Order: sequence, then C-alpha cells, then structure tokens
Amino acid sequence: MYVLGLRDQINDLDVLVREPIWTQAENMGVKVDDMTLRLSDGNISLGKGFVVGNPLHSLDIDQLIDNAVIVDGIRVSPLEDILKYKKLLNRSKDQKDIALIKSYLK
Repeated sequence: MYVLGLRDQINDLDVLVREPIWTQAENMGVKVDDMTLRLSDGNISLGKGFVVGNPLHSLDIDQLIDNAVIVDGIRVSPLEDILKYKKLLNRSKDQKDIALIKSYLK
C-alpha cells in the first residue's frame, strides 16, 4: 500500500516468494509457521502461501505473484488482491486498510 501511495509510512514489509527463494531463505530467518519466515528482526516477512482459517480460503502464491503490477521497478500486489487478503483475515487492524482500499478503488 505504501508503494501504491496509500500510506505515508510502513512498519514492516510482507514479501511473497516461490519455493526456490523460500528454500534459500529458510536458514536466514525465524520460521513462524510452515508458510512464514521473519527476517531483519521481524520487520520483513516472507510468505510462500496463505491459508486463512478454512483451507478453501487459501490464496495461490503463484497467481498472486503473476498478477503483480510493476511500480517503480517493484512487483506489487494489486489493490484488489490486497483487499481480498485483508477481508479474509478480517483483523481489527485491517479495517482501516479495507475502507481505504475500497474508497480508492471507487
């Protein structure tokens, strides 16, 4: 959201990776679960998959990476995909982002 201009600052960075990159990074960070590594004192999260609650709500990493848009040379998830993910998580901290994205996409 920062790269797309919807935020003025960020506290952390979430990066989606495919299996070959995951394998290389596995020994460089702290494994949170089977799909998440934390690097750089937890400020960077690498994810190789998403399952939110019910496995039927999983999001395909290859599709998310392939759908990325290029902004200033950086591959970024489209807002539609970020909105989908935040709605699936539906955490209280995501509510502001959900409203912001919805407003921006109108």
